[in-house]
Amino acid sequence: MLEFIKRFFSLFTFINYLLIGCIILIQDPRYTDVVRGTTFFTLVAVISVWTSGKMFKVYDDLYNSSFPPIDSDAKYFLMFCGDLMFHLVPFIFLGLPYNTSSILIAYAIMLIWYLTVQDDIKTLYSKNLNPRYNMIFVTVAAVILFLLSIRT
Repeated sequence: MLEFIKRFFSLFTFINYLLIGCIILIQDPRYTDVVRGTTFFTLVAVISVWTSGKMFKVYDDLYNSSFPPIDSDAKYFLMFCGDLMFHLVPFIFLGLPYNTSSILIAYAIMLIWYLTVQDDIKTLYSKNLNPRYNMIFVTVAAVILFLLSIRT
């Protein structure tokens, strides 16, 4: 469990939760919009794992390295519920970012984090994770969101 806690502090999800917590302190709509962007990009990165075909291998690596063994079905259920709780629920509450500048800033925050930890991503998450695939997925989502925000 201690290993999971140490690992959690390096994850982008933790950074995103810090940003969400600061919404209360920084009651500026521009800041909130940037946090909407980081929350969206975090969800997109998780969806890229779900669609990669390696979701169960990633769940095995994350769970087995931090928690006592349990039945595989229960493990996958817990991990999927955790993904929903930590990634989908914040997005549902915050929604999509409105401003193009917020999208760019949120993407830059995620890209800086990725470039900082890129050598350790497989250690932080899973040896079965393909971080380049995740960032390509996030980049495509950022471009689409950016183009849509320009049109409105």
